[in-house]
Amino acid sequence: MTLHKPANDFNPNKRRITVSAKHFYAAWQFISSEETRYYLTGVYIEPHPDGGALLVATDGHTMAVIRDVNARIDGDQGWICGLPKHPFDAKLKRRDAGHLHFVGRTAYLTESIMAGAVSEPGFDPTLITEFHMAIAFARPIDGTFPEWRRVIPNEGPGTAESCDINGKYLARFNKAISVLREDNGATPVKLFTPAAGTGNPIILRCADAPDFFGIQMPMRTGDCSKYPYWLALPDPETKPGTKPEPANDTKPVTAGPPPKCRPVVGLKTPAVTKTTAA
Repeated sequence: MTLHKPANDFNPNKRRITVSAKHFYAAWQFISSEETRYYLTGVYIEPHPDGGALLVATDGHTMAVIRDVNARIDGDQGWICGLPKHPFDAKLKRRDAGHLHFVGRTAYLTESIMAGAVSEPGFDPTLITEFHMAIAFARPIDGTFPEWRRVIPNEGPGTAESCDINGKYLARFNKAISVLREDNGATPVKLFTPAAGTGNPIILRCADAPDFFGIQMPMRTGDCSKYPYWLALPDPETKPGTKPEPANDTKPVTAGPPPKCRPVVGLKTPAVTKTTAA
C-alpha cells in the first residue's frame, strides 16, 4: 500500500474521501500553522489495510493518529486534506455534524442524519441537499507527509522516572479526546513512555477513546521531580504509632492566663495618670 503520495502523482480530481466529522475535528487540533511547513497544515488521510482510514496530524511538537473504521477512501493513495476556517471550524464540532467529504477540490459537510445514506454504494456528496451544512473550495495540499511511524517508539510500553511536558499542548489532547467520547464526563488520559529516562516521546491514550493515539515530545527543563521543601511533609522515619499533633482547630482548650492585648497599629495608648488624695 502506498502511504505517501509521490510528488509527480498529484491529481486533485482523483480525491474521493468520506470521514467522520468528529474524527477529523479531533485530528484538526494538531495541525501546524507555519506556512513554511505547509505539508503539516492539513490532516493526512491514508487508507488502512483492514478497512477505513487513519487520520494523522502533527505540528512537530504533538501528533495524533485516529482510526476511522467507517471511512471511505478511493484507491491506495494518502491525501493531505486542508479546510478553510470558515465555514467549517464552527460546524465541525456541532453534535449534528455527521461526515466530511473531500471530492476533488471541494469539501462537503453533511449532517449526521445522512449517516445511513453515506454507507450506500451510490451515495454522492456532490448532490446538494438540505442536509449539507457547509460547502467550500478545499484543494488538497500538494506535498509529501513525513514518515510519522518513525516517531513512534517500538520498544514496548514502560514508565519513565520523570518527564517534562509543555502544558499548553495538553489542551489539544483533552479537546480531541472529548469530542470522540460519547459522554461529557471527565477525560482520563494515560501517559507513558517506552523506556525509563528523559528524552523519549510521551504516549497519550484514553480508554474511553480507543481509536485515538497521541504523542507529545518532551521538554528539557530544570530538575523538579521532587516534592518542594515548603510542603513540610512529616518525616518518613517517624516511628509507627506516634500520634501526630492535632490541628489548631482541634486542639483542646487549656486554662491559662488571659492573652495580653496588643495596641492597634497607628494608635497610641493614652498614658494613665495616678492621683493622690489631698
